[in-house]
Amino acid sequence: MPAASAQASGRFYERFPLRTHLASRERPSERCSLTCTRCRTNEITMSDLLAYFLTWTTYGTWLPGDERGWVDRRVPGVQPSDQAKQARAQRILRGQPVRLTPQQRRIAYNAIVGTCQAKGWTVFALNVCSNHVHVVLEAPDETPEHVLSGLKAWASRTLNQALSQVRPSRWWTRHGSTRYIKTVASLNKAIEYVNHQ
Repeated sequence: MPAASAQASGRFYERFPLRTHLASRERPSERCSLTCTRCRTNEITMSDLLAYFLTWTTYGTWLPGDERGWVDRRVPGVQPSDQAKQARAQRILRGQPVRLTPQQRRIAYNAIVGTCQAKGWTVFALNVCSNHVHVVLEAPDETPEHVLSGLKAWASRTLNQALSQVRPSRWWTRHGSTRYIKTVASLNKAIEYVNHQ
């Protein structure tokens, strides 16, 4: 694990320095509202982006119907608790829910950092928890979906190689959250959230 990393409250995270070239980028506006034509029509270009805020959960730990709220890709917004839906989701799980141990969190953390270094992606914040992962990063000319699937794949592969005897059939849930960060203020807010969650 890199020297700058720390362990706090049982979570592994790193405070990556904000690169000055990003902090000094001139932005046309520090805020973008839903009334912005480019955002409303999904005409966001790579040059408009500062970073991505990616989040994904471990397998079976945040199911549809969860009391904390849940996301349905077909319906906008966070959905309310639904015990019947959660019970159905639990019945069709293909394995036990996965909670990462401290050793597994460390392995996943190092795999994510290593993948980002190999790809030339800049990591601003990373927090690998027992049931989810947050990462804020810059990945020029890559879609957030591609970055998310790549990080999950490399973390899974590394976990499987390191823990060949006892491992779940799946480490992560399908997909995850991919947020675009377009302002320095939003970038700083995401870094603060990940580092102090």
